[in-house]
Amino acid sequence: MPRGPDHDADDLRSGLWWLNIAAEAQGRGYGRFAVDAVCQEVRARRGDRAYVTWEPGAGGPAGFYLRLGFRPTGEESGGQTVGVRSLSGRGQDAARPAVDPSARSEALHP
Repeated sequence: MPRGPDHDADDLRSGLWWLNIAAEAQGRGYGRFAVDAVCQEVRARRGDRAYVTWEPGAGGPAGFYLRLGFRPTGEESGGQTVGVRSLSGRGQDAARPAVDPSARSEALHP
Protein backbone atom coordinates (compact mmCIF):
# COMPACT_ATOMS: atom_id res chain seq x y z
CA MET A 1 0.00 0.00 0.00
CA PRO A 2 1.70 3.21 -1.10
CA ARG A 3 2.30 5.72 1.65
CA GLY A 4 4.03 9.06 1.78
CA PRO A 5 7.70 9.60 2.59
CA ASP A 6 6.85 10.50 6.19
CA HIS A 7 5.19 7.14 7.02
CA ASP A 8 6.46 5.02 9.90
CA ALA A 9 8.72 2.30 8.46
CA ASP A 10 7.79 0.07 11.42
CA ASP A 11 4.08 0.28 10.49
CA LEU A 12 3.95 -3.06 8.68
CA ARG A 13 0.51 -4.02 7.42
CA SER A 14 -1.05 -7.37 6.62
CA GLY A 15 -4.45 -8.15 5.21
CA LEU A 16 -6.56 -8.20 2.07
CA TRP A 17 -6.09 -5.69 -0.66
CA TRP A 18 -8.65 -7.16 -3.05
CA LEU A 19 -11.33 -9.84 -2.60
CA ASN A 20 -13.71 -10.80 -5.39
CA ILE A 21 -16.60 -13.18 -4.87
CA ALA A 22 -18.73 -13.89 -7.96
CA ALA A 23 -22.18 -12.31 -7.67
CA GLU A 24 -23.94 -15.70 -7.83
CA ALA A 25 -21.75 -17.03 -4.98
CA GLN A 26 -22.20 -14.07 -2.62
CA GLY A 27 -24.07 -14.66 0.62
CA ARG A 28 -22.79 -18.24 0.98
CA GLY A 29 -19.98 -17.55 3.44
CA TYR A 30 -17.03 -17.59 1.02
CA GLY A 31 -16.03 -13.99 1.71
CA ARG A 32 -16.36 -14.31 5.49
CA PHE A 33 -14.34 -17.54 5.37
CA ALA A 34 -11.56 -15.87 3.34
CA VAL A 35 -11.42 -12.81 5.62
CA ASP A 36 -11.42 -14.93 8.79
CA ALA A 37 -8.66 -17.16 7.38
CA VAL A 38 -6.48 -14.15 6.57
CA CYS A 39 -7.11 -12.67 10.04
CA GLN A 40 -6.21 -15.99 11.66
CA GLU A 41 -2.95 -16.07 9.69
CA VAL A 42 -2.12 -12.48 10.67
CA ARG A 43 -2.72 -13.42 14.35
CA ALA A 44 -0.54 -16.55 13.97
CA ARG A 45 2.27 -14.27 12.77
CA ARG A 46 1.75 -12.11 15.87
CA GLY A 47 -0.07 -9.31 14.08
CA ASP A 48 -2.68 -7.37 16.00
CA ARG A 49 -4.43 -5.65 13.08
CA ALA A 50 -5.65 -6.68 9.64
CA TYR A 51 -6.16 -4.21 6.83
CA VAL A 52 -8.38 -4.22 3.78
CA THR A 53 -9.17 -1.85 0.93
CA TRP A 54 -12.51 -1.45 -0.79
CA GLU A 55 -14.14 0.55 -3.54
CA PRO A 56 -16.26 3.29 -1.94
CA GLY A 57 -19.76 4.05 -3.13
CA ALA A 58 -23.17 2.50 -3.68
CA GLY A 59 -23.09 -1.22 -4.42
CA GLY A 60 -19.59 -1.58 -2.99
CA PRO A 61 -18.47 -3.98 -0.26
CA ALA A 62 -18.23 -1.41 2.57
CA GLY A 63 -21.17 -2.93 4.49
CA PHE A 64 -19.64 -6.42 4.28
CA TYR A 65 -16.32 -5.27 5.74
CA LEU A 66 -17.98 -3.11 8.41
CA ARG A 67 -20.07 -6.13 9.54
CA LEU A 68 -16.82 -8.09 9.89
CA GLY A 69 -15.38 -5.49 12.24
CA PHE A 70 -13.29 -3.35 9.88
CA ARG A 71 -13.34 0.41 10.40
CA PRO A 72 -12.15 3.08 7.95
CA THR A 73 -8.75 4.50 8.86
CA GLY A 74 -9.33 7.80 7.06
CA GLU A 75 -6.67 6.83 4.51
CA GLU A 76 -7.11 6.09 0.83
CA SER A 77 -4.96 3.93 -1.41
CA GLY A 78 -5.43 4.29 -5.15
CA GLY A 79 -8.92 5.72 -4.60
CA GLN A 80 -9.83 2.80 -2.33
CA THR A 81 -10.98 3.16 1.28
CA VAL A 82 -8.49 1.63 3.75
CA GLY A 83 -10.04 -0.25 6.67
CA VAL A 84 -8.52 -1.86 9.74
CA ARG A 85 -9.77 -4.57 12.10
CA SER A 86 -8.29 -5.09 15.54
CA LEU A 87 -7.14 -8.64 16.21
CA SER A 88 -6.05 -7.97 19.78
CA GLY A 89 -8.81 -10.06 21.36
CA ARG A 90 -10.73 -7.10 22.75
CA GLY A 91 -14.23 -6.09 21.75
CA GLN A 92 -16.05 -7.61 18.79
CA ASP A 93 -13.12 -9.72 17.63
CA ALA A 94 -12.79 -11.44 21.01
CA ALA A 95 -16.11 -13.18 20.42
CA ARG A 96 -15.22 -14.23 16.87
CA PRO A 97 -14.12 -17.89 16.81
CA ALA A 98 -11.06 -19.05 14.95
CA VAL A 99 -11.64 -20.26 11.42
CA ASP A 100 -12.76 -23.88 11.35
CA PRO A 101 -13.02 -25.06 7.72
CA SER A 102 -15.20 -28.04 8.68
CA ALA A 103 -17.78 -25.65 10.14
CA ARG A 104 -17.95 -23.93 6.76
CA SER A 105 -18.27 -27.08 4.68
CA GLU A 106 -21.96 -26.53 3.89
CA ALA A 107 -21.29 -23.00 2.68
CA LEU A 108 -18.24 -24.02 0.69
CA HIS A 109 -19.74 -27.15 -0.84
CA PRO A 110 -23.40 -26.47 -1.71
